[in-house]
Amino acid sequence: MCGIVGYIGQKKALPIVLDGLQRLEYRGYDSAGFALFSETGFVIKRNTGPVNGLVEASAGLGETENQGIAHTRWATHGAPTERNAHPHVAGNLVIVHNGIIENYAQLKTFLTSKEVTFASDTDTEVFAQLIEFNRKEIAEANPSVSPEEILKTALEFSMKEAVGHYSILVMDKSIPGKIFGIQNGAPLVVSKLSDGCLIASDVQAILPYHNQVCFLPQGKIFSLSTDCPEEADLKHETIEWSPSLTEKDGFESFMLKEIFEQPSSISDSLVGRLPTLANSNFSWDQGKSHEVLWRNVRKIYLIACGTSYHAALTAKYFFEKWAQV
Repeated sequence: MCGIVGYIGQKKALPIVLDGLQRLEYRGYDSAGFALFSETGFVIKRNTGPVNGLVEASAGLGETENQGIAHTRWATHGAPTERNAHPHVAGNLVIVHNGIIENYAQLKTFLTSKEVTFASDTDTEVFAQLIEFNRKEIAEANPSVSPEEILKTALEFSMKEAVGHYSILVMDKSIPGKIFGIQNGAPLVVSKLSDGCLIASDVQAILPYHNQVCFLPQGKIFSLSTDCPEEADLKHETIEWSPSLTEKDGFESFMLKEIFEQPSSISDSLVGRLPTLANSNFSWDQGKSHEVLWRNVRKIYLIACGTSYHAALTAKYFFEKWAQV
């Protein structure tokens, strides 16, 4: 569970993305890093430990850059070291990532056979190298196509090849003024500011700047400029909570928040791990998730009743909810 922040606009990007990382630090902070878009190439800084260490290490940087992405990490694939910290670079691209690429080992084997080399132990870099590999293949086959269209096509191809539950932000050094990304199950929320566009994995990184937000839909490949996404079908919401209350999701305490999060935590843990049909492979169709849970919820309920009161309440919630479907 990692934190993502991105900004593009008229102000200096670094103070904004670092502030966002500090507000998302509850997600994990064994390492953190940022990448700023510069005319001379990316300005990248990564650091192990809390975000404050990254803030101190970035003194003197980011004086002119107004476009950047940043990340705070809770290590999964690869130890919490600087070489495994985000952002990761692959050719023209730099990427930050929240979630997991479940078939990263197979993808890495394929890419290694194509003489792609790796600088980290992460599934994130595998995804970055996959996107860059596809980008180069598409560019070579379509030299007259614009870099932006090539990258979007590469993202589409890569999303089909990568199995997992994730979101990413990407910058391409040949495409100034744009941040690209994918929301594929790990939330991303975006807000149009008076001076640009801010995107993050949680609203608490955005609320100090604006309370009008849009939660990007799943499976969405998008590009951000100072105007933000302009798709007419995107739904914008007003968040009434204060930034401090938002950290607790509207609850009076973190304990109460965690108690009420148990149903969604169970649902999230089952994503991608239960078959949609009795004889199918392990894949997940969000549209049929209630059917899958209904087939399994009786077992969850009986097991939970023998463990703890709160676990029983959680299972009871699922039992009653999916019994109505």
